[in-house]
Amino acid sequence: SFWNITGKPTKISVLNETGQAQVDISGAGAGFYFFSRAYNNWFFELSLSAIGGTQTEVKGVVSSDVEVETIVPLLLGLRYDIFANRFQGSLHPYLAGGGGPYWATSMTAENQFGNTISKETAQSSLDYGYYLGGGLNWVLTSWFAINLDIKRHFIEFEHGKDYSGTQLGLGFSFMWGRKQ
Repeated sequence: SFWNITGKPTKISVLNETGQAQVDISGAGAGFYFFSRAYNNWFFELSLSAIGGTQTEVKGVVSSDVEVETIVPLLLGLRYDIFANRFQGSLHPYLAGGGGPYWATSMTAENQFGNTISKETAQSSLDYGYYLGGGLNWVLTSWFAINLDIKRHFIEFEHGKDYSGTQLGLGFSFMWGRKQ
């Protein structure tokens, strides 16, 4: 999945004349998503994912700065399959919402090579938030589907950065049970 947790664009730039290089990866990650039928078109869903972003800048032989941010949400929610009982097609759109704890960490390191001066900081915080979203399961067989998902996360950490944002996901679904 992709979630721009750093608030900056993803880019890679190298300037050979000055010896500067910069790599910014805004937020990419992976996770596990489990859903189980509760009643008719309603499903319980549980997800655990980890999203990371990094900003690295090397200024020739003088210094380097590295910042790494991660966010780990553990979310419980409800999902509603819109057309599950009305159409037998292979495209199954759904709406979802839920919430839970979000754990965020941020680490920075600043190094000056000539003077061997380095400065490292680390921050970690845990707070609660919620999400709203939807998606589409493209069912290919009775037990396998491709999943496209979009979620808007709403998180307000007491101290620190606002990680609220949109998460885009692509995944696979494996299905089993009496009513798939």
